[in-house]
Amino acid sequence: MLPSRIFGKMVGFSVLVLLFFATWARAASLKDLGIDLANPKMANVKAAGLKSTYTGLTTLSLTKNLTIDAGLPTVGATVGSTRKVVLNLTDLSLSKDVVLTLKGAANTVFVINVKRNFTITSAKVLLLGGVTQGNVLFNYVGTGAPRISGTSKLTGTLLSLTSTSITGGSVVQGSTVGAPTMAVGGSYVGPATLSR
Repeated sequence: MLPSRIFGKMVGFSVLVLLFFATWARAASLKDLGIDLANPKMANVKAAGLKSTYTGLTTLSLTKNLTIDAGLPTVGATVGSTRKVVLNLTDLSLSKDVVLTLKGAANTVFVINVKRNFTITSAKVLLLGGVTQGNVLFNYVGTGAPRISGTSKLTGTLLSLTSTSITGGSVVQGSTVGAPTMAVGGSYVGPATLSR
């Protein structure tokens, strides 16, 4: 039988260990990087000002599937308990049947800044490994308009201060923030649904 003094210390230590792991394992958010989507203009500027964590990639013009794994040391960086992946791209162009997979844990945040061409045509952006749609930001900083068409699926938040065009039955599983979004032809913006 343990004396009450030793038992009390063991319980206190156990509580500290639980608090440490609860803090360490908590889900990350865009706010951990100073990005508050309640103010789209400031969020656009803040996200665009983040330094790229994956410096070897300046354009994504995909004709084949690609997985970006936040766990790789050359792709992401850790800030506190948040694993961040920041891509500063000139162009993002995904063509027919291409799948871009963003892989990360619940403490992972992806910020993909696009300066010029943002086109997704009959392609998909999917999440893997616990990263959530609220922790994925596609930040358009160009003067044109992002275009998502032809039964595409984008998972995450699309922030654009210019108009956004979503057509052909495409789905943005998440949200669009900033300027007005035109979703036509059976297109959908919002949370996942059983029919989508």
